[in-house]
Amino acid sequence: MTGGLQDHRVAVAYDHGARQYPAPPFAPPVVYPELARLRGGRETDASNRVYPLVRQALRDLGLDAAHADSDQWNPLGDVIHPGDTVLLKPNLVRHVHGLGWDPLPLVTHAAVVRAIVDYVDLALGDGGAIVIADAPMPTADFTAASELAGLQALAAWYERNRGRPLPLRDLRLTAALTTASGYRSEHAGRSDDHDGGYVAVDLGSQSCLAQVSGAYAGLRVADSDPAAMRRHHNPQHHEYLIARQVLDADVILNIPKLKTHRKVGVTAALDNMIGINGHADWLPHHRRGARDNGGDEYWHRSRWKAISGHLLDLEEAQTNPQMKHLLRVARRAAGGVSLLTCRDSFIEGSWWGNDTLWRSVLDLNRILYYADRSGTLQLTPQRRVLTVIDGIIAGEGEGPLEPTAKPSGVIIAGHNPVAVDAVAARMMGFDYQRIPIIARAGEIKSYPLIDFPYSALAVRSTRREWDRLDPLSPGMSLEFQPAAGWRGIIELAAHAIHDNRP
Repeated sequence: MTGGLQDHRVAVAYDHGARQYPAPPFAPPVVYPELARLRGGRETDASNRVYPLVRQALRDLGLDAAHADSDQWNPLGDVIHPGDTVLLKPNLVRHVHGLGWDPLPLVTHAAVVRAIVDYVDLALGDGGAIVIADAPMPTADFTAASELAGLQALAAWYERNRGRPLPLRDLRLTAALTTASGYRSEHAGRSDDHDGGYVAVDLGSQSCLAQVSGAYAGLRVADSDPAAMRRHHNPQHHEYLIARQVLDADVILNIPKLKTHRKVGVTAALDNMIGINGHADWLPHHRRGARDNGGDEYWHRSRWKAISGHLLDLEEAQTNPQMKHLLRVARRAAGGVSLLTCRDSFIEGSWWGNDTLWRSVLDLNRILYYADRSGTLQLTPQRRVLTVIDGIIAGEGEGPLEPTAKPSGVIIAGHNPVAVDAVAARMMGFDYQRIPIIARAGEIKSYPLIDFPYSALAVRSTRREWDRLDPLSPGMSLEFQPAAGWRGIIELAAHAIHDNRP
C-alpha cells in the first residue's frame, strides 16, 4: 500500500561525505529536471551534498515511481494535494547547547528543509499554504533557534525568489525567560501573527498513561507546576494542549533531528511530536520517586533524592523570587549529597527505566493521526504524514540538550513513524526492542500507530549493507554512543564495522 500508517517502506540515503551543511539558500547542486517547473530562483551549489540525499530518499520510497527521473516527477504529489495546508515540523528544541558547545546537533537544519520545501511547492502548484512550526522548550529563544537552523534565511529567500511565504510559527502558549538570579518569568510564546489557538485533546482511558494506575500525583516534568500537571492528568483525564495549526493541517511533514535521548533512548520521528503540545505542564516526563516505590525518576530509593524532589515542588509553586532562590540552593545541595550517597546517579527520569515519557509521546502521535480539527478522536487517520529525518550532523551521548556532534551523512524517510524509528535505531547501532518508545508502540490496539510486524519492514538504501536491512540484525552501523542512563542496555551485539571509507 502507498502511504499511510500501513506503508512498510523506509528509505536510508547515505553519503559518507555529507557531513556538513551548505550555506544559504541551500540550493541543489544542479537544477534537477523536475525542479525546472518551479517559479524563480535557479541558483545551484555544487558543494551541496545534502539536497541529493533528501531527493534520493524520496525516490527510494517509491513516491511517484511512474515518473521518476523525468521532468514530470512529483514525489510529494503522492502525499500532498493542490490547495492543501502543509505544516513542516522541524526540531528546534533549544538555541544553545547545555554545555556551551556547538548547538548545531540540537536542531533540524534548513538545508534538509529546503529540499523538502521545494517538493512541497512543486506538489501544491500555485495554491495551498506552507507553515514551519514547532514548540521548543519553554526556555528556548524561538527566533535564535530558527536562525541557528537557517530557517530565517530560507524563509526570506523563498518569499523573495519563489513568491511563496514560509511563516515560522512558535507553537508554545508561553515561553520562560531566565533572569540573572535564576528566576523564570513566563510570557507569551506565540508571535504576534500566530493565528491558531489551542485545543485540549483528552485521551482519557485510551491514554497510554492510563495503564499506570495510582501514579497520577507523581507525574512531573522539570520546571513545571505539579498542581497544573494533576489538572490535566488524573483518574478521569489525560489531556494535551495541541496547537490548532497542527490540527488544521492537511499534511504534516515531520522533519526531526537524529539524536540520542536521556529519557526515551532515541529521539527521531515519534519523539519530535512533543513539539505539537503547547505547554509543558500538560506533558508528563517522569513519575516522582524510585522505581521500587512506584516512581521512575531514579532506580534505587534515596532519602536525599526524595528531599531534592520535594524542594523542587516547593520551588516551582513559589512566586517570591527570594524564596525561590533559597529553595533552589537547598535543592541543589540535597542533589549534591545524593550523588555521593545514592547507588545510582539517575535524576529526572533520565535513564532506561523511565516508564512515563514514552507513553506521553505515543499519546501525542495518536492525536496527530486520529484527532480531527475539533480535537475529537476518529477511527481513521485525519491527516497525511511523512517523516524525513535529518541525520547529516546528528547528536549522540547526552541528548537531546547536551549531545556530542555525530557527523553521520544520513537521511531516513518513511510513512510510518514507528517503522522509521526502528530503522533509525538500527542505524545508530541500537536494539529497538529495548527502547519502549518504539517497542511498545506495537502493543497499542486503540488508535494504533503500527499494525504490521516489524519484520515486514522494507528498507531501501543507497548503501548495499543497509538495503533490505533487518532492524535486529547485527552488522555495520553508525555506532552512536547512547546517553549514560541507557549505556549497556540498548546497544546491539558488538558486531558494528567502522566505516572509514570515503
